Amino acid sequence: MSLATRCPHCNTLFKVTSGQLQIHQGQVRCGHCQQVFSGIDHLTAADADAWQTTHISLPATANPPPPGPEFLTTAPDPKPAIRLTRQQRWASGCLLTLLLLQGLWWSRHGWLQYLPVFQQAGLPAWVIELAASQPGRTLVLEGSGLTALDENTLRVDLTLLNRGPLPVHWPVLKVDLLDPQGLVMASKLIRPAEYEVRQSQSSSASTRPTAEHALPIRVRQTVEVLAYLNTQTLNEQLPDSATTGFRVSLLDPH
Repeated sequence: MSLATRCPHCNTLFKVTSGQLQIHQGQVRCGHCQQVFSGIDHLTAADADAWQTTHISLPATANPPPPGPEFLTTAPDPKPAIRLTRQQRWASGCLLTLLLLQGLWWSRHGWLQYLPVFQQAGLPAWVIELAASQPGRTLVLEGSGLTALDENTLRVDLTLLNRGPLPVHWPVLKVDLLDPQGLVMASKLIRPAEYEVRQSQSSSASTRPTAEHALPIRVRQTVEVLAYLNTQTLNEQLPDSATTGFRVSLLDPH
């Protein structure tokens, strides 16, 4: 008679015969985990009743069976595999694609610099805008000058050079007016919308665009900009002859 018993150690289900249970006083060895247990005590409910009706006596003593998988016929039921529907697979694919594109966008300045196309002139405006990075340390001040146009107006002339591998946005200019000891008497932040780009030596003031409306500074491009300061708006307590020097810092736009 074929019976079923379950290993209490690994929950593996076995098929055994009444004759096999009589040989070793009901002791069997699991072919999966090699543990010895009582096959009679762990019969399934239906087979336990069937075993009681056989009235078969067991030997008084018996040794456990040798190790081996001779009684193993079924393995534990595996967990059911998770299956995604077509809509779920499509949604997951779209989400992963969006995350990949977002990662590429935020890291674009790291990998775009290795493309030689940005070292060339004549790139479309949208390509320059796409690749433009913050001025950071790649934009340097090559030259500067301060000219008094009248008693209340100063003109700041700057020459900027982009030394980086990518185009850069126009910076915010921080102009400090200094006294003879080098102390700051007044400061002014000048944003790209407030200073002009000198495109050529012959260009007039009416044709000079503000930096806000100009393309980002190209790779290895040198540009000249003009900024104007009204001393009356900087500091009402500024003495007429106090300013003897100036200092310019290039800041990232926010």
